Amino acid sequence: MPTNTTPKPTPDTFADLLLALTAVSGELPTSLVSRIPGGLSYKRKMVTRIKKDNLLSVYSGNGLRGFRLTGKGKRYLLERRPERYQALFSGESTLNAPKYTVSHRTRLCRMAEVLVTMLNTDALIFPWEKPMLRPPNTSPHELALGRPAYYTSLEVKDMGPQGMKIRGSRATGVLFTEQTLYAVYNTGSTDMRWDNRAETRLKALMQTELSRYALWSGTKSHELQAILFVSDMGCLERLLAVTDGDNAVKARTAYFLLYGSFEHVHLLTSDRKGELVLRFLTDTFAKSALDSLLMQDLNAADGTGEIDYDAVEQNGAPVLFGYTADLPRIARFAKALDFREQQGTVICFDFQKAALETLCGEHIAFQCIDLEAVKEAIFD
Repeated sequence: MPTNTTPKPTPDTFADLLLALTAVSGELPTSLVSRIPGGLSYKRKMVTRIKKDNLLSVYSGNGLRGFRLTGKGKRYLLERRPERYQALFSGESTLNAPKYTVSHRTRLCRMAEVLVTMLNTDALIFPWEKPMLRPPNTSPHELALGRPAYYTSLEVKDMGPQGMKIRGSRATGVLFTEQTLYAVYNTGSTDMRWDNRAETRLKALMQTELSRYALWSGTKSHELQAILFVSDMGCLERLLAVTDGDNAVKARTAYFLLYGSFEHVHLLTSDRKGELVLRFLTDTFAKSALDSLLMQDLNAADGTGEIDYDAVEQNGAPVLFGYTADLPRIARFAKALDFREQQGTVICFDFQKAALETLCGEHIAFQCIDLEAVKEAIFD
């Protein structure tokens, strides 16, 4: 236990949150401390204190640097909250005894990045604050939460035989929102080896098993979509760069993003910008408010045409709201306009424009909106 001269981490403090995130992550990249709520100088002071008390250690290697719980740290959490941590620290589980291979550590770090992003968008991430998937003697309609809920791939696999069918999927987990169930991926700054069969099995599991969990009161079914986190929007051009003789990894990535199992795949960055975009995917009121602002100088789409779009300019040109970076939808919009030799507009955030232009031909114009201005208008 910590020394008598050093205050123990207490519930609802940064120290308590840091230990909890490390526990559910297996390994938490040290770089994520800057994204956890709290003042920077205070967080640095608490990290130093926790390390001095030997509750956390830092493991470095192969360009990765992350926090792991020490044996003392695990005992400390078990003594304080056994009902929360007993299951996490039982046996030789992935979280209790994480491996030290590069591939395994990279996977844990990518999962941790998503957890912090979900935390910052007010999603439920900890096992003890949300219902288990397939809880015993509990029917789906009893699970109403009213907040987004994120389940890691480890939690999905704990469903039993059904959950184990997603072996091979690169998903870090699934995100429940009021209307949509998202498969969530994180490729970081590198290429990911995709097995489209595994991702198809994941979508089948979402359709047959996960979609029956009505985590929102009154929700009867969920639309199935995907979210792909990347280190920056510039990754898109590389992910789609498939030319003659290029390797099969990139070919599978491009296929998954634009033509794979999911009709809607949103490309988000693992930073504050991506967190704000994610809020528009998880909060129907926020998205409706932004759409209303964008519609002020536009006419409503009649929805009768073959092209999928959101609004119409005064001259009749179609407009697509692309600020959630829905790659397949933007690509379909651009392809349809190129085929008809018709002009159209995509509205997106300024930091997304350069990347999304790679999906579009000469018939697409871009209108950019300022991220900070939107944040102030909608959330502040």
